[in-house]
Amino acid sequence: LSLNGGNVVAEKCKFTGATDVAVVLLNKSQATFNDCYFENNEKSHLLIEDSTIELFNCELLNSNHAVWLKSQSDAILDQVKIHHHTGTQIIIQDASTLHMQGCGLEHGEGNGIYASKQSKIHINGTVIQHHTLPQLWIQNSQLHVTNSQVNYGKESGLMLRECAEASITNTSFSHHKIANVQLTLESLLNMASCQVYSCQGVGVQLKDKSIANFNETIFAENVLPQLFLSEQSICTLKD
Repeated sequence: LSLNGGNVVAEKCKFTGATDVAVVLLNKSQATFNDCYFENNEKSHLLIEDSTIELFNCELLNSNHAVWLKSQSDAILDQVKIHHHTGTQIIIQDASTLHMQGCGLEHGEGNGIYASKQSKIHINGTVIQHHTLPQLWIQNSQLHVTNSQVNYGKESGLMLRECAEASITNTSFSHHKIANVQLTLESLLNMASCQVYSCQGVGVQLKDKSIANFNETIFAENVLPQLFLSEQSICTLKD
């Protein structure tokens, strides 16, 4: 399915077996998918460029990527299950925006979400776990997370890089191998009412003039330092 400036609404459909991409939206196209199923599309299920997409109660699995947003695209994912992709599951670039509500993002061999080039991500009530690379990789972009869980990653839970900014509340980060949270290259983190615990490495690591502010946040049972600062980074802690 390919749209160039078009509109589509799909309900209870299956998109499987594409040798490239199952759905392509270009040039301010708009699409809504309700109760749809995407599987075994080789490169990506969805490629969205300068367009808008909404997914409700859908499932996406077994491709290289699930969703790729480019060129100021917008995506709303509500009650969507995304799992078992061989690369990064969701890619967001070029000032695109992603909203996730009540989703599951699990078992990927790359990042869970990779965001770059001034993109924005809003996540609420979502479980993110079991990724091979950092589960949330936010580079020169903005992240807002509430009421979520980021657990059981093989590297880190959150990586903020290159002046990235994150605001996180009522969320847990746990059971990672390198660090639960990492900031580098002048990034900024504001975290409130969160739990950072049970990492085989560092709880939170700040490097390269990064800044983190913690309010009513618990650090516990991390094997290496709970909080590690270096290279002119700054941290504040408040009860």
